[in-house]
Amino acid sequence: MIDIRLLLTNDFFGSFARQTTSWGSIPGGDALRAEVDRLRTEVQKSVWLDVGDFAGGGPLSPATEQEMGWAAALELGFDAAVPGNHEFDYGDLPALAWSRRARFPLIAADRELLGLGDVFVPYRIFDGATGRRTAVIGINCAERRGRTVWDRAGDLEAAAERVLAHAAKLQTEADHILVAIHEGVPKSGDSPAPGERLNVFCATIRGHVDAVLGAHTLQRHVGDIAGVPYIQPWALGVEIGILDIHDDGRTELGGSIVPTTSDKADTSTGWSGPGSALLNELTSEIVGHIDRPLAEPTVAGTASFADAVTRGMLAVTGADVALSTTIELGCGQVPLDGVKTYLPAGPVTAADVIRSLPWPTGTRGDELWLAQLDENDVERLTRLGLDIAIPTGVPSYRALRDQNRPYGRTVLSSNYVRNARRLLGRDVEWTPTGFGLRDAFRAWLREGIA
Repeated sequence: MIDIRLLLTNDFFGSFARQTTSWGSIPGGDALRAEVDRLRTEVQKSVWLDVGDFAGGGPLSPATEQEMGWAAALELGFDAAVPGNHEFDYGDLPALAWSRRARFPLIAADRELLGLGDVFVPYRIFDGATGRRTAVIGINCAERRGRTVWDRAGDLEAAAERVLAHAAKLQTEADHILVAIHEGVPKSGDSPAPGERLNVFCATIRGHVDAVLGAHTLQRHVGDIAGVPYIQPWALGVEIGILDIHDDGRTELGGSIVPTTSDKADTSTGWSGPGSALLNELTSEIVGHIDRPLAEPTVAGTASFADAVTRGMLAVTGADVALSTTIELGCGQVPLDGVKTYLPAGPVTAADVIRSLPWPTGTRGDELWLAQLDENDVERLTRLGLDIAIPTGVPSYRALRDQNRPYGRTVLSSNYVRNARRLLGRDVEWTPTGFGLRDAFRAWLREGIA
């Protein structure tokens, strides 16, 4: 008999609306909720746990400075959740205010988050159908706005220490101890290399916890890491991970693909909850047309989304050279086939633009900066690569230059700026342009380059 079933999601990232992808479609919020409801009927005691990044992302969040993103997420129906990094896209204060409205516990044992007040709890204990008790320790372990730390090795070491401390206390209170951490595997597959940092983390807590529930990287893994059962389902509502704890103490990992249809009343976007009217409006607003699909990275039959946005940077700023990084241009869909952003041929809507470039306006990830660089500077930045500090192995995108103009005024996306300060090895004056990546993409669409 199954004592308790955990239904796991992560990195929903504002995917309340249905979305066409390179491999099929993202089902949307109503379909996700309906599938969870169906799965609940199979087991007497079920808990829906989200492992972070449920309120950030597009299109609702960027369009309303995260107000409707939070409002919609809180109505999905979680039983508990770990706050991810994108819950803090608009700062700590809005995240804390919305967290207090949640009717479910937000679990985070990080000293930094617990220090923000009584909003978060370090763990939550759930009673099973046969009387067994399962404790879930939450770990945020990811950057937040105002705390930009791409090299998070120290964070994982501290996270393991926190897990061990709480696990020791919980030995007398719970029969099973799980860790839900907003950090995950860098690659997907049946037996991918888990990454050195995550491998060390799991090895450190082995023997003290029953399983680790992962997130953050938009990848998938169901199996063991360093001898610890580990489950991270596909993100954006595409898959619900299943962890069953039986009455004999066995822990069993599984998975369930979410259907792409829903029996809910709303049929236009796939979401009938808070923000549905705005989603209808954004998906009805046509901002341009493309003759063939755009993808990042490109696959057969598609054009480069990164090329379109980077050329749009030249158009919107009047610069001579434009540089952008793939970390900013590749979060529009789950990469089941390696593609992270995809727009089908035909009309491009306002929702498509925001979903493909979902970063908060005027913040790192969206804003564009201008500098006076020479040919050697641009060559150095392009050769060295600007994603080297990001632990995903994603290469940087190449520089694009207007061939009719000399090297000089160079516009960079903000992730480039952060690393360029270090890689150039000299002081450079950076000026904000007042434009962002979404402005650049719209400019590309307006100029008819599509």
